[in-house]
Amino acid sequence: MIKVPKFTGEQLESLDKASLILLILELIHQIVQMAERIQALEDQLAKNSGKPSSSDGLKKKLAPKSLRESGQRPSGGQKGHKGETLEMVATPDHVEKHSLAECPHCQTDLAPQSLKGSKNDRFLTCRRFRSK
Repeated sequence: MIKVPKFTGEQLESLDKASLILLILELIHQIVQMAERIQALEDQLAKNSGKPSSSDGLKKKLAPKSLRESGQRPSGGQKGHKGETLEMVATPDHVEKHSLAECPHCQTDLAPQSLKGSKNDRFLTCRRFRSK
């Protein structure tokens, strides 16, 4: 920050002509510096005034996805390799039922008898997340 000297009228009157000229030149130099700084800040403000603050160019650069060099082989499963997928069976050995008594968000009763007859008895939508 630029320091501006404070003088009283009496102090200025007591200075000789050479001291006054040096003081004026120093003040002019400080005024020029301040004007340049103000112009730089105004240019910066005008450059991004129409943008939201999240897009002002101060974002971090994204890291590369992988630092590993690519090889000769293609990515994924190799040719000729038979994949294995677990298939559903008609009669499972064990069935475990998970049910809720009420919605954890809106406390709607989820007991089977309270849902019978409603048009949403298969697909429930929580009141908290229901689209309007």
